[in-house]
Amino acid sequence: MSQQECQRTRSVQCLAFLFTIIVVAVIIHLPSLSLSQAGQGSREEQAVINVIEVSVQAVNSADLPTLLAQFSDDAIIDSKVARAKVNKQKYGEAMAAAFRAHDLVGMAADNIKVTLLDQVHATVLTTVYPMLNARRFVYLLEWKLEKRDGRWVIVETTYKSTAQPVVWFEVA
Repeated sequence: MSQQECQRTRSVQCLAFLFTIIVVAVIIHLPSLSLSQAGQGSREEQAVINVIEVSVQAVNSADLPTLLAQFSDDAIIDSKVARAKVNKQKYGEAMAAAFRAHDLVGMAADNIKVTLLDQVHATVLTTVYPMLNARRFVYLLEWKLEKRDGRWVIVETTYKSTAQPVVWFEVA
């Protein structure tokens, strides 16, 4: 094989290698692209996700006014803290008591899956992890949201998991 042929072969191999690296990088980072980068419909999905994220942050900072602002006035909330499906007022009372007593010390959420049913209705399935002192519970929670006056609000929540798997951890 001539020197020119060797250089062309190496060039082709280098290009193939670089192409493979680029494809792998795109595949790895594709799930982490923000929803707002994906297009018009995704802006609504991101707005819905923001409501869930603000709710979780409000629980973590014991910010009752911000938490309640994410719910419609006629919301029906499946609440482990209130131990029932309750209206917004009863939910607020139960959460205020939990915050005061430090019974609920935090919350996390992941696996957020948004379904836009139409322009004003959405459902979200997510895994939530409420933390009570040294215990962390794991639940599948469905949130129903409506767009009212140009703003997404939670109108109903329902726990979908019947079991209450508990993950124990040590508090340092």
